[in-house]
Amino acid sequence: MLFQKLRTAQVKDCFVSVAGDIVTVGTGKLSRSFDIAAGAFLEVTDRVSGRIYSSVTPVTVPVLDPAASACTLTSAAETNCGAGTEHLSVTLTYTSGDRSLDIRFELFPGLPFIVTKMTLETGGGAFEPVIDKSTHPAHTDFERSQILDAVSFSGRHREMTAYSLYDCSDERDQPVRRQTSSLYFRGRHDEWGNIFHITDLIDRQELLLVKNSPVCQSHLAHNTPDLRIEGDMFYICGGGIDYRSLPAGRLLLYHSTVGIGTGLMRSFRDLARAVNPGCGTLFAMENTWGDRSCDKKLCDAFIRREIDAAEKIGVDIVQIDDGWAKGTVDTQGGFETHIWQGYYTAAPDFWAVSEKKFPNGFGELSDYAKAHGVALGLWFSPDSENEFVHWEDDVGTLYGFYEKYGISWFKLDGITMHTKAAERRMALLLSELDRRSGGRIQVQLDVTSGRRFGFLYQRGYGTLFVENRYTDWANYYPHATLRNLWALSEILPARTFQFEFLNHRRNPENYGDDPLAPANYSIDYLFAVTMMANPLVWMELSELDSRDIPALSRIVGVWRQHRDALYHADVTPIGEKPTGFSFTGFYADCGRTGGYALLFRELSKAAAYTYSIPQLAEKSYDITVLDAPKHAVLSAAADGITAVFDESRSYVFARISCRPPHGQ
Repeated sequence: MLFQKLRTAQVKDCFVSVAGDIVTVGTGKLSRSFDIAAGAFLEVTDRVSGRIYSSVTPVTVPVLDPAASACTLTSAAETNCGAGTEHLSVTLTYTSGDRSLDIRFELFPGLPFIVTKMTLETGGGAFEPVIDKSTHPAHTDFERSQILDAVSFSGRHREMTAYSLYDCSDERDQPVRRQTSSLYFRGRHDEWGNIFHITDLIDRQELLLVKNSPVCQSHLAHNTPDLRIEGDMFYICGGGIDYRSLPAGRLLLYHSTVGIGTGLMRSFRDLARAVNPGCGTLFAMENTWGDRSCDKKLCDAFIRREIDAAEKIGVDIVQIDDGWAKGTVDTQGGFETHIWQGYYTAAPDFWAVSEKKFPNGFGELSDYAKAHGVALGLWFSPDSENEFVHWEDDVGTLYGFYEKYGISWFKLDGITMHTKAAERRMALLLSELDRRSGGRIQVQLDVTSGRRFGFLYQRGYGTLFVENRYTDWANYYPHATLRNLWALSEILPARTFQFEFLNHRRNPENYGDDPLAPANYSIDYLFAVTMMANPLVWMELSELDSRDIPALSRIVGVWRQHRDALYHADVTPIGEKPTGFSFTGFYADCGRTGGYALLFRELSKAAAYTYSIPQLAEKSYDITVLDAPKHAVLSAAADGITAVFDESRSYVFARISCRPPHGQ
């Protein structure tokens, strides 16, 4: 093969080095080697403990043979259009005729992870995959050409926790399934899921394997397990393509993340924060869709009333949902019959502002919002026609609203991707919008329905709009919202998400005598459920009962004072899993200075509970209650905080201030 090194770079402790045919990439925490000539993954080294995890796994791609292809190596310092964390990318590009394979490693300073991404470019065709045929009745065939990454992790006493993630929350109400099992050191078996956390029970070393793809139900060409385990070897598999029927063009395979060391779940949340630095603080956004008036009330005067109410309470953004565009309402059939793709084919001005709803456009309305300290946001549906062939038109439309009106918050909905071309174009839409706006446009990616990117794929942009719930349909339960945020925050930063709270006084008759009905909770409790994420005010604020405004304004005011710190903190679930009858909550770790505790007593008969908070072990600290509408007493415990609540369905939000160790 012909190998050419074009340029190399270094970012803080991230590095790349080449010795003969071997390239080594890494950070101060770990490194991995790759045989350029053979096109093979080699050992991963824990640079903290010195432990080496040796293996040799060739990249077996039927499209081309890396060992017989020309290769170039490039590296660069990247910042995601200047809006992200500076990191190092190292790319090996193999070419053979009109075919190419990119193997790209991404490394982030100070973190024990290597992200590996592969991209194929071909003229399409049918290729024979490389399959290991099983000769044992308990084993299955294994398509080696679907391997995305490989690492060894030996040990006779290993335990694995597998996390499977689920979106399409319109049909499901459990975004995380967690299962822990022992690994047989001679075993060979397949696993399906998204995140696999393996621990050696002897020396407590950890391996974290992440399949960066849509959830299983939205995964393209899901013809192989997500993880194959063969004794000491772990293979992350499944690029979302079928080599037997490969489309032409540039194909982004699903990618992988490998981490080695200790405390890897915390470090993975750090990686997620580095990949997506977000907007710099938590935000509260109102969207009137939660009251189910849909487009019926939508007009200039209505949105002005919502802006006034948002200003009074302290909400940052009023987002106009579906029904503002000419193509959705200014038609013969009206809103109820508007199309869900082919927008530009139907009408070049489909996304013009409706003259029926907003005869003066958004100019004066946007100015009104700004004058009241509120930002304006919009709902938008990227055009999925012909595999998102109009993605550049969508970028132009969205950027046009940003340029003309200063609108920078867009909920992206109505998305369904059935092909690699659709995924690639949707990714291009997000990256180009980010590039053109310098990261100032923030998207809220709806994951409630359709085949979408989900929780782990293409996560460099915006926040995730997790669920639609309504009192009209009696499917909004505060404890369920709390449970879903609680479960997801073990895996990803809480700031990744938008979670809803509703007007609890609407539709009480739909719940009967259900003790967990929203009408049994106070409005400030409902807000507190969402305040570690980005609260979604899923209601018409102008219709909120006047009795609820003081309580909501109070807790929003407290939250606004501390939201910057919460945004940068590492938020983890504590206490029991929320069931409606538990003691549960969150701890936001701000480092050596302390953090914040948000504690809930659900409908529990007991009044007292001790919340275990490992971050506070062997530390001395002071507790300052910041908000507790119902009386509660907090005291330091050996491994956390003991709380005594006077009443059920109550919460307390407190600042934890760690004292310096003696002698400092």
